[in-house]
Amino acid sequence: RNNRNNQFLFINKRPVKDQSINYAVYKAYEGLIPKDKHPVFLLFMEIDPSDVDFNVHPAKREVRFKDKTGVFNFVYQAAKGALKVENELMEAWSNERVMEDFPQYPDISTFPQSVHGISESTSLYDDSTFAHIQAFYLGDTLVAIPDKNGLTIIDYHAAHERINYERILKKGQGVKINLLFPQQVRLQGSEYRVIIDNLKVLNDIGIDAEDFGHGTIVVRSLPDFLKDDDANSLMSDMADSLSSEFPKGMEALNSKKKALAARLACHSSIRGKEVPDGMRIERLLKDLNEMEDPEHCPHGRPTRILMSINELRKMFKK
Repeated sequence: RNNRNNQFLFINKRPVKDQSINYAVYKAYEGLIPKDKHPVFLLFMEIDPSDVDFNVHPAKREVRFKDKTGVFNFVYQAAKGALKVENELMEAWSNERVMEDFPQYPDISTFPQSVHGISESTSLYDDSTFAHIQAFYLGDTLVAIPDKNGLTIIDYHAAHERINYERILKKGQGVKINLLFPQQVRLQGSEYRVIIDNLKVLNDIGIDAEDFGHGTIVVRSLPDFLKDDDANSLMSDMADSLSSEFPKGMEALNSKKKALAARLACHSSIRGKEVPDGMRIERLLKDLNEMEDPEHCPHGRPTRILMSINELRKMFKK
């Protein structure tokens, strides 16, 4: 994560903070996550009451251990061991998937694999005549798919944005996830006011938040595809979207929902650094063809462009 929001420590069922235990977890993660990122962890520890002092801080949120070094080593070894087992399981699972699934390809020179069963609209593909379609990663968020009619270039980030956008606006298609630990988000004055004024609009698109007072809101649930997002940056973005000028009445409500849905869709869509494998492209195209406007992202940019054989011939002066 980009911040330390989701780091929780309980000792003898009491929520506490301790820098040495936090450092032990970070130490266990060395080499596994970038240095500017933070691990998510939830630690429950049972310690002999005689070996820990809860009276260090008036609120009893800080503790003092009789054997600080011993506790540090215990947490470090436990976290290191758990991460090692998880990495071994993931590696074994990945090796199995490589044999039966499509790998991810970093560049066009190593992206010659066929993508099976991709279906497109009739203007782009004829499903009955193409059992195998090759997909080539071009760079950025672009993938090229050739067929007998020409070459289709797909912006998979824009395509994913369109899918998420329409699903957010269609109630009942998304799943709302209740957060295990509701997140407190402190906002600037103007951001706080605009969020408080639009709590119902946020709820309509799957964000359950409430006023906590003094410039703070509590986020209790999020759409499932946003459950791993940073709540602070997410709510700041929502406030920014809601700060625009909107029409009056019912039209304003719809306009706000569309603005928020577009911002949320961008948050949750595949990024440029993430190259989707063949099966994910296939799923993306199938979902895209079910949208009301599969040709444009929420901001009006094209999701795909078809260059016909005749257009390609003209480019080569044939």
